[in-house]
Amino acid sequence: MKRQLSERGTWKDLFLVRANRRALAAGVFLRVSQQLIGTGTITMYTKFIFEQSEAGLSSETTSMVASGLGLICVFISGFLLEILGRKKLFMWSLGVCSITLIIMGIYFCIEQYAIDINLEAVKWTPMVCTILYTIGIDSGCFSIPTLMAGELFSASIKAKAVSVLIWTYGIMLFVSNNIFHFLNVSVGLYAPFLLFGIISIFSVFITTHLVPETKASISTITYGILFAWTSPFIVKIVEDKENYSITEDEASSFTVIPPISMVLLVPVFEDEESAKKSSRWLRGREDVDEICNKLKIDIKRQLSERGTWKDLFLVKANRRALAAGVFLRVSQQLIGTGTITMYTKFIFERSQAGLSSEITSMVASGLGVICVFISGFLLEILGRKKVYMWSLSSCSLTLIIMGNYFCIEQYATDINLEAVKWTPMDCTILYTIGVDSGCFSIPTLMTDELFSASIKAKAVSVLIWTYGIMIFVSSNIFHLLNVQVGLYAPFLLFGIISIFSVFTTSYLVPETKGKTLEEIQQDLGGDNIQRTIKSEEDGIHKS
Repeated sequence: MKRQLSERGTWKDLFLVRANRRALAAGVFLRVSQQLIGTGTITMYTKFIFEQSEAGLSSETTSMVASGLGLICVFISGFLLEILGRKKLFMWSLGVCSITLIIMGIYFCIEQYAIDINLEAVKWTPMVCTILYTIGIDSGCFSIPTLMAGELFSASIKAKAVSVLIWTYGIMLFVSNNIFHFLNVSVGLYAPFLLFGIISIFSVFITTHLVPETKASISTITYGILFAWTSPFIVKIVEDKENYSITEDEASSFTVIPPISMVLLVPVFEDEESAKKSSRWLRGREDVDEICNKLKIDIKRQLSERGTWKDLFLVKANRRALAAGVFLRVSQQLIGTGTITMYTKFIFERSQAGLSSEITSMVASGLGVICVFISGFLLEILGRKKVYMWSLSSCSLTLIIMGNYFCIEQYATDINLEAVKWTPMDCTILYTIGVDSGCFSIPTLMTDELFSASIKAKAVSVLIWTYGIMIFVSSNIFHLLNVQVGLYAPFLLFGIISIFSVFTTSYLVPETKGKTLEEIQQDLGGDNIQRTIKSEEDGIHKS
């Protein structure tokens, strides 16, 4: 790691150095293919597709089935990643998606043009294909591009490379959403499915030539930085009613799947030869023993530690890391990160500022993409901790302003708010920007950075449970306060929580910018880990 950080890492080197160029090409391709097969877009249209099925089951029931099967598939794919490898699993995932997409495209094409053909016997096709598509996506296309982003790049160039991949992710999500909407309106519902299916097929063959196999690489997988979620639910919410008639509780079940995919699929195995093979491919050189040996020492020490549930709470480093991780997940949801996004259309309609909710949603999405660009730099310049505090601060300001606006609107009916009727719209856009700057991505990023290899599985499980529970709690808090007290109440509550979270972050959350997993563990664990590392290195030198 020291050698990598001592190398030059300019923007020019990112494109001119062979290893960097090949890694960047693979990373960009993974992100582009991930979005151009509809990974983010089709998920948002799940309910609409289920309604088109008319198979006798409610769209709510089938959505629950799809989510449940997807969750099971995530667990299974955790093993498949290390058995088959990232490359083969990504190709398999693409293959499943291509088959289901093309079948759905053909079905909707026949339904639109061959009206004399009776599809009653196969009316379940959209439902079944969407469920299989969800399973295929959760098997690899959601997680592998982000997983490999942490494995492909040298430490000296990783910050700049990750910034490029963040930009690619945000832009392609925006492009994919608009392709689906444009083709659906201009041509027919079959068109985007056929296009995404064809792209999936081509992506399978490109993967074989462009993407290296990184299975069992001994590396620190810093995937979370790429989870710069650009509020895709806005697109879902602003469509025609039959496209978005889904409650906040039902919608929240879909928000859980991508993060779970991210955090469960990162086991660490000691397969030194595979690690060296991937490193040689990327760097175009044979002398990779030094870096692999250094990382081997770090992983060996971490895996040699005990990793029981008791140790998770009693060992100082684990306890401090868990406290920070749980706080990040709780604060992320209790400022309304997932909940308010699902109410975007409703808030825009309350604005009555003369612009349609569709236009304002597009503005919010566009600004969110721009914010993803900026946050890619800020994460490495300012660090995770400062960016998260800034993100919380901007959210608190907009939430409190909206809370006060709706409070005046509800109780001070004699006050004319005509001059500031744009307040909810502007504040929601600014809130989206604030959330996209850090609150969406940093908790996921730091989940992988905080924990030692020996305890990571148990710690991640706790954070997954925390995340799922807090989504449910946040959604119900918003709904309950809105109905029982007024729309202002949840905004004021979330705003106050945001303010307290800023101060809590300064004391509870460690800074992980530019540090390896080993260095972070040293900061959290203190002298005990330092002594263990020294004895390990002495043993290596003696041998």
